[in-house]
Amino acid sequence: NGANAWEMVTVQDYIYNAWPVIDATFRYSIFLYGALAAHARAGRLVVRLKGGDPFLFGRGGEEGAALARARVPFEVVPGVSSALAAPAYAGIPLTHRGLSSSVTIVAGRAGRAGRGAGAEEPDWELLAHAAGTLVILMGARAFPRIAARQLRAGLAPATPLAAGRRGTWPR
Repeated sequence: NGANAWEMVTVQDYIYNAWPVIDATFRYSIFLYGALAAHARAGRLVVRLKGGDPFLFGRGGEEGAALARARVPFEVVPGVSSALAAPAYAGIPLTHRGLSSSVTIVAGRAGRAGRGAGAEEPDWELLAHAAGTLVILMGARAFPRIAARQLRAGLAPATPLAAGRRGTWPR
């Protein structure tokens, strides 16, 4: 299973190790939307393959809106988000009777300059006191800042934390 890609620690003990983060720039997005529409208009069958759920931080909504504006018919075949699949693959339940009956999924990089135009920064202080499991996607680089804010807001330093990357990749 994928357990070897996960590390069980506490928030206080988390050691930040940066890993490569793929940056999709605004210019690339505009190019991609145009290329999808142009190839479809030329009569080609266009497949835009995305991993996971294309509408959960996957720009699927932006791409769908661009194709709709261009009057290009399209179909979405949804997948399973890594927010749910990777912990399950590692044997980590996001909900568990008596421990957690809810899951909140947030983008850890929302609000950063040049990213997620119009996206608001999650309310980390509120989330520090929220019941349930918190899943932070795309938050590796911001994790030290996020953890510090949540600890200042009253999150218990011994709060369990699972940090993962490449959740189902072979090692």
